[in-house]
Amino acid sequence: MPLKLLVSSSSGPAIHIDVQSLARLNELETIMRSLATGRSQRVLLSELADTRWVPPPREVVLTSAEATPDTRFEEHGEQLICKWTDSTEGRLESADC
Repeated sequence: MPLKLLVSSSSGPAIHIDVQSLARLNELETIMRSLATGRSQRVLLSELADTRWVPPPREVVLTSAEATPDTRFEEHGEQLICKWTDSTEGRLESADC
């Protein structure tokens, strides 16, 4: 089942991820744990198989850093790139949700 991504802009950009199967949810949990443990430093959600994008998002980039958590949106014409940086602890919390 696909992962669907879209943007809501009622109070500024926000990414909505529609997870349509338990297998996909488990895949996202594995990604968060991989980021939290340092096995991965950066993940591009566009590289996941069978991901559907509802414009304007073009990419969601997940990274782990010891810096303050941050979410930034970069405009590329009509499209957006979301860069979501979080600490390793924050990634573990995301995996446990």
